[in-house]
Amino acid sequence: MQVPIAISDKAGKESVRFGNTAPGNSEDRFGWVNGISACGDNVCVVDSNYRRITLWTRDGKYLGFAKFTSLFGLAGDVVWTNDISTAKDGSVFIPAGQSRTGVKVGEGLIFRVTGF
Repeated sequence: MQVPIAISDKAGKESVRFGNTAPGNSEDRFGWVNGISACGDNVCVVDSNYRRITLWTRDGKYLGFAKFTSLFGLAGDVVWTNDISTAKDGSVFIPAGQSRTGVKVGEGLIFRVTGF
């Protein structure tokens, strides 16, 4: 079952919905949402299952995605992220972890992303 993100106002009325719930493997669906935050004039969603960040307009229109492996140059056996935080200047901070390929080393990293 695919579940979208729904945002409600103070009265509990749904105002915006993000994510495709139709069957299939479209880019605009979520695997496991770990964080959602403002990204400039848009909204960023961190998805640890698909190991990517998706970008949406504030009214719920899907704009695209970037894989964490490509965006951050991560190449370990396991790449994981679980949060996102917006700074006052509009940049976002994303913590990530990876297990290096072929060795018993785990790394924790924090990335700053700008340009939204």
